[in-house]
Amino acid sequence: ESIGNAALSCPKHLRWKVWLLAARSELWDGSVETCRKLLAQAQFDAPSRVQVAVCIERARAEEFLDDLDEAREALQQAYACEGHDWKVYLEHIFMEARQGCLTVAKEVTLNALELHPGTGRLWSALIAVEHSSDDGTGDVALAAFHRAVREVPKSGEVWCEGARIFMNPMVSHFHLGRAFKCLEFAVHLTPQYGDSFLELVRLRFLLEMRVRMRKHPLAVGLLGVPPELQVQQKQENSNNNQ
Repeated sequence: ESIGNAALSCPKHLRWKVWLLAARSELWDGSVETCRKLLAQAQFDAPSRVQVAVCIERARAEEFLDDLDEAREALQQAYACEGHDWKVYLEHIFMEARQGCLTVAKEVTLNALELHPGTGRLWSALIAVEHSSDDGTGDVALAAFHRAVREVPKSGEVWCEGARIFMNPMVSHFHLGRAFKCLEFAVHLTPQYGDSFLELVRLRFLLEMRVRMRKHPLAVGLLGVPPELQVQQKQENSNNNQ
């Protein structure tokens, strides 16, 4: 009822936004055909400059319904829309990656970077795809990170993806100090990018885990007393002597 009143009350050139919200509500409620009808109405009412947003919404809905062919067709229509930009490519990359089609996601990313070489989000997507699909060494992802830093050195998204590589304990490049430096750059250069702060939380967990593991008697026996324990022991000995 509220959606209907909004559609009747708002200006005609904004009514497509109401239909999009209505389509999401119907999809969440399980009314698939109603959702598709509302999206078709949104596409009919939307001005040409915002048709791309409706196509992206259609692609998301079809992916949610596991109809990937329709989702890809909606994205192809988005590419043909007036004024489409790199965000359509990013949507396509994420969709293919979610479905496990990493080779296709990489192809889309490389095509997007040919047209938008200065967009940090696309470079970060390339690093993420390479990180997910490499052979376990992390070399390919790290090479993509170095290339991205040369192209867009002020992109916080790129530095954040670099930190993810260094925080992966399953690759040979695992280094929490370098991860911290990358996240410092990410937060300083692009503070509005929330992923950097989430990765900082994860980094703190890893640092705390490392401290606790190094204090374990087995680790002390194999690796020796860690520096923080040496300092603590010296302080205790000094206090005892006093």
